[in-house]
Order: sequence, then structure tokens, then C-alpha cells
Amino acid sequence: MKKNKAERYSMSFAKAKRIGILFDATNPDNAAIVNSYKESLKGKGKQVEVLAYINDKEDHDQSAYFKYFNKKQLTWSLEPKGGNVEQFINAPFDILLGLHIESVQPLEYIAALSKAHLRVGQYREGKEYCYDLIIDTPKDDSLKNFVGQVDYYIKNLNKEN
Repeated sequence: MKKNKAERYSMSFAKAKRIGILFDATNPDNAAIVNSYKESLKGKGKQVEVLAYINDKEDHDQSAYFKYFNKKQLTWSLEPKGGNVEQFINAPFDILLGLHIESVQPLEYIAALSKAHLRVGQYREGKEYCYDLIIDTPKDDSLKNFVGQVDYYIKNLNKEN
């Protein structure tokens, strides 16, 4: 991670053009919440790419809504590998959103290495290096509520009058 030389800076939501979303799709309800938010961002003129982690070793069809990876693409040390992962890490997102409410090591690994200018995620003790803007929410928070918090903060960050 020390070799990761991505240029980090905050950016107003209005100026952001390209947004990346990471999330845990193991629970199918999460996919519906994230897809709805993705469509909301697209409606505001943002280009949005989504990468999901599914905590299994099953083969899944790549959905029209997001690309995914699962345990089959993890090394013994839980580092995600593969085309979808490498493309996502190297994508020059203006903003990366880690939309997962539990610690998911493969998603945190991707966030930490991401070339995104601003990385936004939930506070987790000891994982502060993964994100630049960290939002602390209650431990029993729902994904839907967390997405609402993320949306509020990114829209008000560096807001131009």
C-alpha cells in the first residue's frame, strides 16, 4: 500500500463525474439498495461503476447492474484478484463509495489501493487507511440508512454556494 501513489483530494459532488461503488452483495437486499442509489446518481449525470463481493464460491452471472467477485478470486491472504478487481482498483474515480456496513476485508483492500481521488466509507477502528472521509454510524445501522448518510455528506462536501 505504501507504493500506492494516488492523488487524493476532496471534491464537490457537483464537479464529480465518475463514481465507484463497492458493496457486499452476499445479502440480495443490499443489491437492490445499491442499485437504487446507483440509478439516483446516474439521474444526476454521474458515471457510476459498481463492484460487488459475494461471500461464496458459486458461479454467478455478471448482472446488468454490477460486476462482482467472490471467494474464488481471493488469495490465501484474502487479497482479491482478477480482471474486475484490477480494473476497479485502477479506475480514476472522482469519488469511491464503500457501501458496506460490516467489515469485509476484500472490499477494504480494494478501497485502500483504489486510485480514486476521494474514498468514502464507514468508520472501523484500525481501518482508517481505507477511506479519506469516514462516517461513524451506529453499529446496528442499516445499509439503507448508511447510504443516506453517505449521500448527505458527499453532496455537502466542498459545496459551492
